[in-house]
Amino acid sequence: MSPRGRITLPAIAVDVIQTRLRATLPAALKTVGFGSTEDERRMLHQRAWQELEARGLVRHGDLDPFLEDAFQILARPPLAVWALLQTDRENCIDGNSSTK
Repeated sequence: MSPRGRITLPAIAVDVIQTRLRATLPAALKTVGFGSTEDERRMLHQRAWQELEARGLVRHGDLDPFLEDAFQILARPPLAVWALLQTDRENCIDGNSSTK
């Protein structure tokens, strides 16, 4: 049974999922690294994976197919639009955008 409705994930869970799937998410969704050592990172990932299991988003060691598909789509969208907006000290706006 796939999850229904809204799914909210902590940043560490996003990091765990994208690491397990070897998915590269767009810059707006990237998380900052967790743990100051590899051992600490591994412990944090294990804890986050257990929390995903407790929420029913991991079954028998596998990520829920709905969530896996969602991350794959985010990592390789059929169409991507991004925009960068930066204001300077004088409140002028520079903009840049692209479509992929």
